[in-house]
Amino acid sequence: MRIGRLAELVGVSSDVLRVWERRYGLFEPERTPGGYRLYSEADLDLARRVLALREKGVPISAAVSAVTQGRPIRSASAEQGLQLRRELEAAAGEFDEFTFVSVLDRAIDEFGVADTIHDILMPHLQQVGTEWEAGRISVAQEHFVSHIVRRRVGALARLVDDADAPIAVLACPPKELHDIPLLALGVLMSDAGWRVRYLGSNTPLKDLYGACERLDPDLIIMSGTRRTVFEARAGALRRLSQRWPMAIGGRGATPSVAAVIGADRLPEHLRDSAEFLLTSRDQYRRPAAGQ
Repeated sequence: MRIGRLAELVGVSSDVLRVWERRYGLFEPERTPGGYRLYSEADLDLARRVLALREKGVPISAAVSAVTQGRPIRSASAEQGLQLRRELEAAAGEFDEFTFVSVLDRAIDEFGVADTIHDILMPHLQQVGTEWEAGRISVAQEHFVSHIVRRRVGALARLVDDADAPIAVLACPPKELHDIPLLALGVLMSDAGWRVRYLGSNTPLKDLYGACERLDPDLIIMSGTRRTVFEARAGALRRLSQRWPMAIGGRGATPSVAAVIGADRLPEHLRDSAEFLLTSRDQYRRPAAGQ
């Protein structure tokens, strides 16, 4: 059967199945002479078993391993997450880049990219911010951690070479410097098959507009930790959202802000945002010119 039929029988989108195959190796379909993938009844059974585990809250990486390799289902427990964050904290305190990256890589191998980002890395970064604001760590330590995380997380992004894949432009508004959560979201979106164009922190809106005119994206995503970074430019952001679909996230993305600028509001948690953007790819996909 073709992937569309498999998706219909399982009850998920073809995009979700492609991610399960590409990222997690769930399927090994045969190919027709014309290059089309053909899926079997065994693939249907695998997909249904994975979906059943996902509906119980099991992370996708753990669900696939349990179904295909019989591995016990594992996700980072609160105790494991705390221990890994302590190791990251100790490495940061010693400016020990090698150990810091090794701890991150060990977590990724054990729990997968999404769980590591959500359950270990993001809480660690929040703690770093709190410690810095309280004066218990130096600016140098905060910059050291941010630099390593940007480089390591950015390296996890997958290059999507698919002309039919939707394009998302990710940027922080002017005066918003906290871009790591947005960078992490971009990694998870690339894993889900989005062509991500990441512009980063403190992006002038005229430059964002120019990039969007060149790219004609299916979606703009903006992240802000404060309402004011959105409210101060509400008119310009609304003009952007009237031309291209927009979604906003971060602590500053309140329901009232989203309503004023005409944007969708992403779920509060990073994992939920990534899941939403995976399942809603078709919702945001804009028709090609001439269609």
